[in-house]
Amino acid sequence: MATIEILLELPEEISKGLVDGTLKRKGGVIYNSDGGVVMWLKETAEAMQSQAAGTPLPPELASQLQSLKGLMGLQIGLQALTLGVTVAGFVILAKKMDAIGRKLDQIAGAIDDLADEVQWQRTVCDVERSADLLGVLEHAQWAELNGELGELKGLRKEFSQNHLKYAMLMRSMDAERRAHRHPEVYLSFYRHSAMAGMAKVRCDWLLAGAEAALSSHNELSATLSSAKEEFLTPMRTFDASRLINVNTSAMVSLKEMARSLAEEGNRVMSHRSEIEWCRDKGLPLAEWEMLGRDVQDRAVVFVRPAT
Repeated sequence: MATIEILLELPEEISKGLVDGTLKRKGGVIYNSDGGVVMWLKETAEAMQSQAAGTPLPPELASQLQSLKGLMGLQIGLQALTLGVTVAGFVILAKKMDAIGRKLDQIAGAIDDLADEVQWQRTVCDVERSADLLGVLEHAQWAELNGELGELKGLRKEFSQNHLKYAMLMRSMDAERRAHRHPEVYLSFYRHSAMAGMAKVRCDWLLAGAEAALSSHNELSATLSSAKEEFLTPMRTFDASRLINVNTSAMVSLKEMARSLAEEGNRVMSHRSEIEWCRDKGLPLAEWEMLGRDVQDRAVVFVRPAT
């Protein structure tokens, strides 16, 4: 069985390595120059509960995130850490989907005051799509907690359909040159596709083991990487045909959205290292997920494989 060390503070040698470039962060993983995993960033239970409830973080947790932001370029807030896509249980995915749903409800309420029926219908469709995925996630949570893993076989198909549905929506936005005019919608579709895809990865891990999970993760990574590149390439190459309808004043927020998209993509890709580590070291999924959860005064812990 693998030996893993839980650290509450970022070690000085890690801080130095990140500053001088000998270490790199990609998503939730810190790598050395050879591409080996040095440590993972993991949320604690208190941090996830705060996020799920939609309540502000305690000052000490917010302070830790702020220090991480300065050191590693993380966006402040837990969304930048888990990005709604984690190998953690269906319950965490469902809570993140519920948070997105609450935001959509707020948008729907604002739309009530508008006369634009088309916009209202689009909002209704967004809410319905999110509710469908949330419902499947909650059922998967129930199935796992009650040992009804046979239920996951049918739910896996629904996760796969949701993942592909949002991927197709992103492709449609790009084909119709709407992605850069409505980047927040594109990012929302990306997050939904990623969450559904990670839920499918989890189903495969629980039903067929780590190798099956890795195979599903490869497919997920390819889909999300393609969607990310479709959005970022026109901005890198100054493709006027894609950006001509974008208001100049919106370029700042568009660039910020691009950074969020890239960061979220990195987080998804980095989860492969977690699955591989558990497979290679014989570490059960349940044991991996409990690492650091009992820490009460930190938003993030650092999980380091013992040498």
